[in-house]
Amino acid sequence: MKKNILIILTVLLQLALHAQKKGQAKTDSLMHVLEITGQDTTRVKTLNTLASDLLQNNKADSAIKLSSSALLLSKKINFIPGEANSYYSLGQAYAAKANTTEAL
Repeated sequence: MKKNILIILTVLLQLALHAQKKGQAKTDSLMHVLEITGQDTTRVKTLNTLASDLLQNNKADSAIKLSSSALLLSKKINFIPGEANSYYSLGQAYAAKANTTEAL
């Protein structure tokens, strides 16, 4: 019985570690896209996607910084959908921090 429990725990641990590596690979890929893109809509979309990913990993402060950058760039290049997504991401991040005043 103890052997079965040990095997199950080992498998679950490996699955959890694999999921973390997969998430990190996506984050690394998005960071690479930020390095090679200019001040355009692709950068805005990447910033917002990265902010969402960080928020899912309980990194609300980092998500706020990225969403704020995306918002500023969206306004600068007049990218309305990017502004909307940035505001949404900011709201989600502030809500995650239980800062309901800023979230609204």
